Amino acid sequence: MSLTDPLLEDASGSFPDQSWSEIKHENREVSVSSSASTAEPSPQDTAQFDPEDRGLEPKLANADALLIHSIDDKEVQAGNAPMPRALLSPLGSPQTTPGPWMEDGNLMTGAEATFTVVNFTMNVGLLTLPCLFAQHGWSTGVVMAFAGVACACTALFMQESLVALIRRGIPLPDYPDLAREAVGSRFAVLAHVVALVEIFGYVSANLIALANGLVATVPALSEPQAMLVSTSICVGFAAISDKQFAYCALISSSAMAAIFATVLLWGTELDTWAEPTTFLKDSSYVPASFAVVIFTAGAHPLLPCVMHSTRSRAEFRSAIRLSWTFFSLFAILSGGLAFYMYGHSLQPLITDNLGRNLELMKMPGGGAMRKTGGLWVLVKLFGSTVPSTRPPVVALGKQIGIRLPAGNGGFSSVLLTAPLLYATAVLSQIISPYIATFESVIGCVITSFNALLFPSLTYLVICQPKDIEHRICARFFLLLGALLPFATMLPRLLECF
Repeated sequence: MSLTDPLLEDASGSFPDQSWSEIKHENREVSVSSSASTAEPSPQDTAQFDPEDRGLEPKLANADALLIHSIDDKEVQAGNAPMPRALLSPLGSPQTTPGPWMEDGNLMTGAEATFTVVNFTMNVGLLTLPCLFAQHGWSTGVVMAFAGVACACTALFMQESLVALIRRGIPLPDYPDLAREAVGSRFAVLAHVVALVEIFGYVSANLIALANGLVATVPALSEPQAMLVSTSICVGFAAISDKQFAYCALISSSAMAAIFATVLLWGTELDTWAEPTTFLKDSSYVPASFAVVIFTAGAHPLLPCVMHSTRSRAEFRSAIRLSWTFFSLFAILSGGLAFYMYGHSLQPLITDNLGRNLELMKMPGGGAMRKTGGLWVLVKLFGSTVPSTRPPVVALGKQIGIRLPAGNGGFSSVLLTAPLLYATAVLSQIISPYIATFESVIGCVITSFNALLFPSLTYLVICQPKDIEHRICARFFLLLGALLPFATMLPRLLECF
């Protein structure tokens, strides 16, 4: 059994890919009581189901039975189910009108969810990964492959935990809900803060890079003016729903591919290629390089919003597998080809190699290539900033009582996104001289928590998997997430003594 195979059982012991007819045949139904707890169907309820009559809707006893969207696959017509009373009915009366988030047309397909998650993984951090080949040699490909498998496994763990909470009657669970159910309220606050810090770091780095790119493209703009213009454009993009923005994400991911294509195309202009043969060097810094890859590939704080905006659980699970498989293959192939051409002259930001030879001297005609690469970077950043703001926007909406439509978007999203993005822009201007140090801390500590430790811990506690392979896998990634910050900092500490 592969570690990325679908997890067979969730906390309630039911199988994840049952169709509606199979659930009805087995007399299973999920109910949400006024206390938001899971209840077993009574004999009277099960008597209402006729195994031979597969074309009829089940009768709901006391309006308490509920099949919640995203638990089961697309065969379930979730639009006909009553809305979770815990969401909009604080007094416990059943809500019989389906909410707009239950409409299938407002939710992403599997392909659209894949575009979205791929866009998260193919962020600007991908431009720094080829230099890891220059630091460690060809063995870096193994590190990247392992990081992709780790992120995919823990993302599947997180999905199972989220579904388990939905079965317990928690509608649209997110990071704090996972932490609260697994450990307690204090841990929920910690997990929420850690997730928001990572998202802030990602959005802040994007806004700083956007401002720098606009200044390079339009020299008449000052950096604060460029920051204001780029932030305002991103606020306008917030009106686009997740379903429609998935195609912007596809364009954004294609822009990243175009950046690497530009770098490789420039490599064909070099007189000679480096053709290095180094397989492994500086092994003591491999944990730090692994943390850098996890920082790039880990998008786990954003996954709950994507899951709740996807039509079915099976499509979201497929999106997870495809996204991190694509990330691993792209990172290994693009980084390996660049390493073969440029060798140990690869720069921390691969676009800095544009227009230069292996001795990093400027070459004739390189200016046009650098501008082309810069324009593609702008396209990439404009297409990836807004989706990463969705979790804090949703959290803010919950706090002030603004309910966003299915898949986000619209005027309410713009209204909530504007103060968050403008505040982030102001803070980004302040911390821009220290952004490298800030990202280093996020990569070493925070991302290992979000991408490895947290999903594994919550999966073990909430789902309590029965399969020994899943238990071993989750415990391994839990231990790895706990030890990675120390393994990353140890070589630097030893150098000080």
